[in-house]
Amino acid sequence: MANFDHLQPSHSTPATEIPTIPYEVNVPPHRLPVEQYGRDRFVALPGLIQPDTASSLLAATDDVPAKRVRVGNNTETWNEQIFTLEHPVYRFFEQDTIVSLVRALTRLKRINYLQTWTSIYGVGEYINPHTDSEGSAQLLICLQAPESSAQGGKLVVSGQELFLTPGDAIAFEATSLRHYTTPLTATKNEPEPRRTVLVGRYFMG
Repeated sequence: MANFDHLQPSHSTPATEIPTIPYEVNVPPHRLPVEQYGRDRFVALPGLIQPDTASSLLAATDDVPAKRVRVGNNTETWNEQIFTLEHPVYRFFEQDTIVSLVRALTRLKRINYLQTWTSIYGVGEYINPHTDSEGSAQLLICLQAPESSAQGGKLVVSGQELFLTPGDAIAFEATSLRHYTTPLTATKNEPEPRRTVLVGRYFMG
């Protein structure tokens, strides 16, 4: 079982070059599955953001270059972008609604710091089974997905398969739960599918 030793930020964009983007988050506090997260260490959050918000977030990633990454010594690779603290994608995970969600689920109040990145998969690409090496909790949000689960791109967490569409999310304890994705496959209708997920990793106490 591999550990995900995350790369350090390698790109910085001046804040003056980045437009402010309004983000809408759908978090009904009275319906948060706090007990489920406490028991299973993960919860699915379908429709956490609107699909058009997911599209806005995806567009906001265009200014950051991607690099090929992999888990441990495995040969499977995919593209990754890392966002620094002045980037609007990073600030998305700092907004009160998102922070309140993470605090409620984990029952931890202090956030020491945050890492954010996207994982971008093309045809045949996937992330192999692993647990992460650090972080208290992760919030993963789908920004882009293939047309159908028949094309792969499923996220498997602790043995449970999830096909996320843009705006769907999952919160989970990535250091304790084995997780991976299934390879993307091409079809006649979608010969070049892409799957992009945005991740916020919270270090809490």
